[in-house]
Amino acid sequence: MGGTQGYKIWRKIDAIGHGDLKLLAVFGAISGWETLFTTITLASIIGSIFALPLLIKGSNLQITIPFGPVIAIVGWTTLLFKPWLTFY
Repeated sequence: MGGTQGYKIWRKIDAIGHGDLKLLAVFGAISGWETLFTTITLASIIGSIFALPLLIKGSNLQITIPFGPVIAIVGWTTLLFKPWLTFY
């Protein structure tokens, strides 16, 4: 999580909430550490897709976009399709 610390130093705000980290810990405990990397990668890609229209529209960059729902959806999807989504 070094990237989040760098973002906090750069922007003076937290990049990811503590609830998001707890949610990732739950999915890591349930499905194993192997799928955690897949979950984080897919959640970041899907979260970026949802945030892209806000950036294109030119909205205020100080708004917060909830990352927890994306983690939850991708986490359960990764859990259900674990044999096909694990890249290791």
